[in-house]
Amino acid sequence: MVRHPLTWILLAYTALGLGLLAAYQFQINPDGIAYLDIAEKYVRGDIWGAINAYWSPLISWLTAVLRLLGLPPQVAIKLVLLMSGGVALGGVWCLLGDCPMWMRAIATGGAIPLTVYYALHVITPDLLVATVLVWYAAWLVEGRLDVRASVWGGFLVALGYFAKAFALPFCLVHLCGWRVV
Repeated sequence: MVRHPLTWILLAYTALGLGLLAAYQFQINPDGIAYLDIAEKYVRGDIWGAINAYWSPLISWLTAVLRLLGLPPQVAIKLVLLMSGGVALGGVWCLLGDCPMWMRAIATGGAIPLTVYYALHVITPDLLVATVLVWYAAWLVEGRLDVRASVWGGFLVALGYFAKAFALPFCLVHLCGWRVV
């Protein structure tokens, strides 16, 4: 029997997200059209056509992987956002690592409705970058300075940049200020 609260939280999140997916699968917005178009270019192998100075690539890369598995475009991008939300909830759990278990469970479980909303309501990389920034904050709070932890921090900053370009200068300025304090 599964007893870890995070497992139950992620199961509840998955059930709610997949339960609402059908209602939101055809929601589309101008940004969503652009991200889906870029993902389709990656699927077709048109790398030069997919590279874009305006749209951050991570959401399109992840969507392209699911498209290659045969999923319809709008379902693929919603599943990318739902998976990102699950990873974000795991990040919230880790960020609250010093809190009592009950507090971590309430805070992480309480984030489920908002996370499902941002995963399904509109197609945007905002949830992806929020996911990366939650893990970045958990990394900072952990406070380890060894090589492995530093590589992990660098990976998170790079991933944040690919999710949304503002994450790189944000993290660099924040990291400089964090180390001064």
